[in-house]
Amino acid sequence: MGYSGGERSFHKTAWGKQTALGLAVPTTAYLAGDSSGMVVLDRSPDAINEDYGRLSLHEAGRGSYGVRFATLARRGVVRFEDIMPALGAGVAGGVASSGSGADKTRLYTADMTSSSLDLATIEEGDDKTVFQMPDALLTELRLLFSDLAAPGNSPWTTQESWIGSDKIAVGGFTAGATMPTSAETAMGHLTRAYMGSTATAFAALSEQVGLHACELVMPTGVVTRKYGGITDTLDGYGRAKREPTGTFTFYADAAAKTAIFDPYNTGGTVMGEKRIRVSVRGSAVTGTNESQSLTITGSPTGGTFTLTFGAQTTAAIALGATAAAVQTALRALSTIGEYGCIVTGAAGGPWTVLFTGALGNTVSPGAITATTTSLTPSGGMTVAEVVPGILGIYKALLFDARIRFKAVPVADSNGATVYQAAAEMVYDTALGSDYAITLVNGIA
Repeated sequence: MGYSGGERSFHKTAWGKQTALGLAVPTTAYLAGDSSGMVVLDRSPDAINEDYGRLSLHEAGRGSYGVRFATLARRGVVRFEDIMPALGAGVAGGVASSGSGADKTRLYTADMTSSSLDLATIEEGDDKTVFQMPDALLTELRLLFSDLAAPGNSPWTTQESWIGSDKIAVGGFTAGATMPTSAETAMGHLTRAYMGSTATAFAALSEQVGLHACELVMPTGVVTRKYGGITDTLDGYGRAKREPTGTFTFYADAAAKTAIFDPYNTGGTVMGEKRIRVSVRGSAVTGTNESQSLTITGSPTGGTFTLTFGAQTTAAIALGATAAAVQTALRALSTIGEYGCIVTGAAGGPWTVLFTGALGNTVSPGAITATTTSLTPSGGMTVAEVVPGILGIYKALLFDARIRFKAVPVADSNGATVYQAAAEMVYDTALGSDYAITLVNGIA
């Protein structure tokens, strides 16, 4: 990817939280992702067509031409450990974590009227040139994942439009800026949509539809302000009207089609109005995943066995099967699924089954049973608990909103209907705003 001025390479962005306008600070953290270009200063050599024929940077007496500002477009994956700067600068500022254990929860209730968003100092560049953009806020934040297709693991991504007061060449990135020692990407295939009436509490919404794609568009309404003087440097931000929206690809069975979508398809221009929770969950912050061992007993020399979980039974598994073969057989059960377990061990066993995802710490001892009557000349299997599953707290990103929407059926699949829905977010008294985002991670 190129940009005016040379080849882009090893670009990165660092962030630091400011306490006041005009007071740039050293950056403290690197952000995931990459910029779509470099920091751009309007009415400067960066944007000659807006400069009225003059190429001077920060020319005196130009206040009458409007407010000067810098911009930066960024994109990247959404990670539970380092999405906080974007949420603080684009949804709600001054948010502190809560939680007495390893898990930490932050609630970002969208700022509708005040200017509480977190100001930031941004450093952006490569191994040759770094620019600083002080007094930075987001003008728009987009969180999205694309239509799920094989293998069905589309990551959530972020698209960020930053604005700041200036573009300043600096000698390099602040020494000491860090990044998480480990970071986990939010994934589309681990995302669920819960819907219900506007009278249903968000925590009580039910999973009436499947969610195959989602894009949340959250403008902040931030505009630059200038209060007199001969320079064109901004000295404040104002707020204009903002209209957060969302687009969704829903997968609805016959019952959901009748309950949610049919009333509005037959109602012509009438829009539906529902509460919705979009929830993407990661790995456990606390708790442990259940693991169980499978050990052949007796002295069989051949034959096959089967495993049963949740009233479903695998195809026949050979006595000397590899761990991969046992894993494939178990994942073929809809009660376990493609991401429900990991099997390790030597060919012929013993094998260890580690339950993952939603099953991780909800499986009980004895959940797997074996049928060994086809082993020859005879044999058995012992199933034992290795590590008990302990219910814990998962990393999570929850988006709550009250939406007005229209949905159009676009496809039918296995008796279900796929809908494309366009929604606008409206004020909800329980939220005290038109949307709110809850983040759970292990970062204090």
